[in-house]
Amino acid sequence: MKVEMAKGGGTAKLPPGFCPSSFQNKEGCNKSFSLTAIEWPGITHSYVPTSDELSPNTRIVSLDIFLEGHVVSASGVQEGIFIEIPRNSMELPEPVLVTENEALETMGHHPLVYHTFNVTNKNAAVNIEVSKNLKVSVNGSRASRLVILLGYDYLPTPARFELLSQVTTIPTNDKGVHDLLLTGDIIKSRTGRFFVAMGLVKEGVDAAALHANTTILTYDMLE
Repeated sequence: MKVEMAKGGGTAKLPPGFCPSSFQNKEGCNKSFSLTAIEWPGITHSYVPTSDELSPNTRIVSLDIFLEGHVVSASGVQEGIFIEIPRNSMELPEPVLVTENEALETMGHHPLVYHTFNVTNKNAAVNIEVSKNLKVSVNGSRASRLVILLGYDYLPTPARFELLSQVTTIPTNDKGVHDLLLTGDIIKSRTGRFFVAMGLVKEGVDAAALHANTTILTYDMLE
């Protein structure tokens, strides 16, 4: 069920099979209910501490559902109630073109490059392949200085990580690609986001000692 606002172009969409009676512990879903949806042209909740961070042109949608004259408190709607508030293109600032070099200058140097993957099955095992098509060739003279870090639900850093491996110690598959297998003792039946970081340690740093956990990794060891 989709309801359109009379003004402003906003919409509210209820999920299929939405049953207001279930939220009032009433049997059956054949009762009539009413719905009011209003799109306000300005911020109505100005007392909220974060309201001053919003644009003055921010619009608010209020949605109320009534069953037999009583407001329904709908909570835990698994499929969600979707509210769409279109933004007026006249309110958007002019786009600013940023070149790659300008972006890199603004960001500054980051010694670690991050990737993420999602685990949805508690019994899953994960393969991470380190390709030979890297700017830092895993077959070149700097290959032994390439390290990989792993973190669960956080970005791994030299001060905090669950796994650190020297890439050249990771076994290669039949295609010559380093193939890191994350088995159950590493995944630990956890689901959600894992983060991988890759970095290059400076010349003179013993990456093998970092891999063996006999030397503590610090930021000043990374290029």
